[in-house]
Amino acid sequence: MIQPKELRIGNYISRLDLGNEEIRVEQVLALYERVKTTGAFDTICEFSDIKPISLTKEWLINFGFEANDYNDEFVIIKGAAVYTLDCEYTDKGVFNFVIGEDCIHGDIKHVHQLQNLYFALTGEELILHK
Repeated sequence: MIQPKELRIGNYISRLDLGNEEIRVEQVLALYERVKTTGAFDTICEFSDIKPISLTKEWLINFGFEANDYNDEFVIIKGAAVYTLDCEYTDKGVFNFVIGEDCIHGDIKHVHQLQNLYFALTGEELILHK
């Protein structure tokens, strides 16, 4: 189960009570252990009704990362900084975030984790280009 402290407005999650539909968080009501979501179903749901979305190569490409199939990395350029996700890919999706030669965070498995880390490093949201 996702904890309230893990979510930010704009994070993508999956709603179990809506057939695993992927939606965005509009508001986190941590005190009441609920989350308000946007999309076709603009409702408040319990934390027990949501789950994280596994990070896949498709999600990275939709966020604007470019694949480098030669060394299994995904790169996004932000100003002068180059952010690289080193893909140690399993069926569940495991990525390491790298800036230059420094590994910043290991085991990024879910979409909301990548969104939160990217925001912390750049001060901007990842934009979904579907």
